Amino acid sequence: ILKRLGCSNCQTGSRNFVMDQLRGKARLLLNKLRLLHQHRFEKYFLNFVVNADLVQILDILHALCGYCVESNIGLA
Repeated sequence: ILKRLGCSNCQTGSRNFVMDQLRGKARLLLNKLRLLHQHRFEKYFLNFVVNADLVQILDILHALCGYCVESNIGLA
């Protein structure tokens, strides 16, 4: 779901209130899962990072964290 929603910073077509709300809810749900079952949550993400394709991992982290905002800092 996060990958499909994409990053709110670099995808101007998907920057709207509804998409931002969905991204926020996805983050809240991930945090609730982490709080409810921290060990299982960590085990799942470790398994995901070890077994998933690097591009897929980066796409999901990009959508979740929006790290592209800071990618232009220091590039002159």
